[in-house]
Amino acid sequence: MTVRSSADVEGYKKIFSGRLCGHTHVICPDSHEMHGLPACDNESWGAYTVAAVYLHAMKRVEDEHEINWQIVNSMAIDADSRVLVSRTDQPDMTSQGVR
Repeated sequence: MTVRSSADVEGYKKIFSGRLCGHTHVICPDSHEMHGLPACDNESWGAYTVAAVYLHAMKRVEDEHEINWQIVNSMAIDADSRVLVSRTDQPDMTSQGVR
């Protein structure tokens, strides 16, 4: 299922509520730019954290005046903004909750 608008969220909740598959996205809070959509992570080592780690690493090899650096930087900022928990803790890399 692809969630393209907040109107699709109820369908998302029906399909995924009660199911645990390890790392599903959560509904972004009202304070977030993407509020109401399942586009955030509430774990310290979710998909957006992994993306941010790689994007920040890519920034180190680009010249900050080049368009590629600017694109990668904006993608890194977006990924960072979607992580709702602190990443200072060690991530839980167990398979807790996976069914």
